[in-house]
Amino acid sequence: MSDAENITSQKIEDFISFLENAAKEYAAAKDEVDRRSQANFDYLHDLEFASNKNERNRVATKVHKNQIARREAKDRMQLNDKLAKFYLDQGNRPFFKKLKSLIAEQKKTEEYLQSDRHYTRRVGEKNEDDS
Repeated sequence: MSDAENITSQKIEDFISFLENAAKEYAAAKDEVDRRSQANFDYLHDLEFASNKNERNRVATKVHKNQIARREAKDRMQLNDKLAKFYLDQGNRPFFKKLKSLIAEQKKTEEYLQSDRHYTRRVGEKNEDDS
């Protein structure tokens, strides 16, 4: 394991980033589901006004492809649903605020532990009779 993988503050940041990304992915997938649902209404009207069999077949193929893409987006949305709700829940805001302040404190400790530390004598220079 490398030093970067051992850094506690990085693990906490990665966790917060993971939840933020889940919330973003949820929102993007939800937007796509909504957009695809609206497209289906347009396709149904296109189907209604299609003048021949070939045109209806083309529209039906569009509906089919749109539904597949909608299902994939809905699956992504469902996969991230609970994570996004947990992250966005106002009741959890204080927890994430404390985690972020914990990261800052942890980084200070890690920087101190990784620095060149030295001891400063409190009494002065070391005397030979102190041995």
